[in-house]
Amino acid sequence: EAMQKKRNFYNTLGISACVILAYDPFLLLSVSFQLSYLAVIGIVFFHPKIYQLYAPKNRFIDAIWQLFCLSMAAQISTFPISLYYFHQFPMYFWLANLVVVPVATFMLQGSLLVVLTSFVPFLPNILGFLTEKLIYLNNLFVKFVQNLPFSLLNNIDISLSETFLMYLAMIFLILLFYFKEFKYAIAVFVCVIGISFLQISKFFDQNKQSFFTIFDLKKTPNLQFLESDKAVLIGELRPEDYKVKNNFKNFWIKKGVSNVVFTHFKENSSEILAYNGKNYELFVRNGKKFLLVKQKEKNQFLPDADFVIVSNNSVKKLADLGSTQFKMLIIDASNSLYYAKKLKQEADSLQISCHSVHEQGALVQDF
Repeated sequence: EAMQKKRNFYNTLGISACVILAYDPFLLLSVSFQLSYLAVIGIVFFHPKIYQLYAPKNRFIDAIWQLFCLSMAAQISTFPISLYYFHQFPMYFWLANLVVVPVATFMLQGSLLVVLTSFVPFLPNILGFLTEKLIYLNNLFVKFVQNLPFSLLNNIDISLSETFLMYLAMIFLILLFYFKEFKYAIAVFVCVIGISFLQISKFFDQNKQSFFTIFDLKKTPNLQFLESDKAVLIGELRPEDYKVKNNFKNFWIKKGVSNVVFTHFKENSSEILAYNGKNYELFVRNGKKFLLVKQKEKNQFLPDADFVIVSNNSVKKLADLGSTQFKMLIIDASNSLYYAKKLKQEADSLQISCHSVHEQGALVQDF
């Protein structure tokens, strides 16, 4: 009977997923959709098995054990995909969930009561105040857990293939415990070897990487050199800027960067040789010249370079570059869309290698 109920549940879950995806098939690519269904499957499958490992006689301890089992079950089924998307693993998830899960129930009930009693004088205000304080205390506890030593394993990068192999290894491990057949142990071993091979291969690829990037940061000109595990970011950006966290951090994790150097466009450093002209900056890195044209000047002189980077609408037509020789034209996102399109069309018509960050997205170019 229990098995029949579980089958019925999986059927219901499958039907609900099909209905949602029939309405919007692209939800299959949504992180929240994937995490929600994997967590529910994990809770239904793993929770009873983990709970059976210990039978507390005290009701209070039993309630804590139930919450712990719930957290473990959800974490087991979601941790590979969480590593893939978020590149981190919370070590004290079980501790946080002991408080967050029951408190979240009261928070939801309090919010609903505020709506349902909105016509009653004073009562919604009291309920809203209590719910707000409950949320505040809940957030304080989450921050406390977050600040505990070793609370988070950061900078974990796994590929989609490795994520798939992790889930495959998990399935074979479950089959091994159920059927006790050696072939499933071999399958788990093969999956682990596959993950190890992909990690080692990635390490050697990252060791040989050498390229530069220009990201789509709108009004913020930027130029980044990345070699092996080191990144040199040139621009107005600093480590604490939100644009660094939002645009660069995950990229650095995926590329295995462990050392980041921030420098200004006008700075000479041990990392880069720079020359500051009146209306341009010239950078030399690994024998390649990068010319950043930052403002328009009449009869301007611009030196030759391998890469010319146009910013702030400084070049509105190719004639503005004069006799400057270059191999590639790059139009960054600090230019207006109108001038970026116009300049790109002119470059294409003359068969000049050109990349417009506005139209083509971030540039990642070997050099």
